[in-house]
Amino acid sequence: AGLVVDAFLAGETSVTLPEGDYSGSTGNDLGYALNSMCPAFGAVTDYDDEHFDRNTRTVSWSYTRTPEEVREVLDTLAETTASYMSALRAGDGETARALVLYQALADSAAYDYDVSDVFDDDPDAYRFRTSSYAALALHSGICFSFAQALAFLYTQAGLDCAAVMGDSDSAGL
Repeated sequence: AGLVVDAFLAGETSVTLPEGDYSGSTGNDLGYALNSMCPAFGAVTDYDDEHFDRNTRTVSWSYTRTPEEVREVLDTLAETTASYMSALRAGDGETARALVLYQALADSAAYDYDVSDVFDDDPDAYRFRTSSYAALALHSGICFSFAQALAFLYTQAGLDCAAVMGDSDSAGL
């Protein structure tokens, strides 16, 4: 995922991964890793698991925002991340840092109940509004937006973590 983030930050639209044994879920796994490593990537590109070609090991994406808008998103992400990190105190242990970041995100968060209204009409708006970037910078999102945003914050604070996601057919789970 680091190679993809580097290429994204350089304004590129594809990267070839090194030789390796890539499974059928690599594209999906890569998407989760990218959102946890660089929330802006999921907010301003059209990447999904179909943009990974196992045969050529190529990851590709298109930008859904202008270069100026991408720069603004990156700048806002940097400022927002710094703001969250400023809540940490020197000498805090891992548990204290995790709780401080969790509370800061939870206190600023609002669930976006209306996001499903744009799903069919504007996939780029849906992707942006459900991104971990939106949870961090716009304080709005859905379940996985906040899970990936928290994973990003924990990683930035040097805490080991992984966002675990799944689906449920049962209401309330």
